[in-house]
Amino acid sequence: MDLEWNVPQFDPERYELYGYEVIKLSYDGSGTVPSRAEPIRLSTDSTGWTGAFDQTYRWNTGGDIAGYRVDILFRDLNVDYPSRIVRVGSTAYAPIG
Repeated sequence: MDLEWNVPQFDPERYELYGYEVIKLSYDGSGTVPSRAEPIRLSTDSTGWTGAFDQTYRWNTGGDIAGYRVDILFRDLNVDYPSRIVRVGSTAYAPIG
């Protein structure tokens, strides 16, 4: 599985790009919502990632293939929130085929 993305647009006066997280989503059979694996943290200069793909659970009502989610992480530059990380994402990638 090869994932690619562009550097997001953001206000550099308010936020600093902190990095990206790739999260594997897979169905374990306990329901129709995929479970999330431990995130893989990538640096700010990353614009892609390659990982394994496996089909984990078939024929459920929520879908039958595993996929990946890429979240963008920003550090809030507001002095009132010096350690707050803002997560923007829900960009889901699923293999076709």
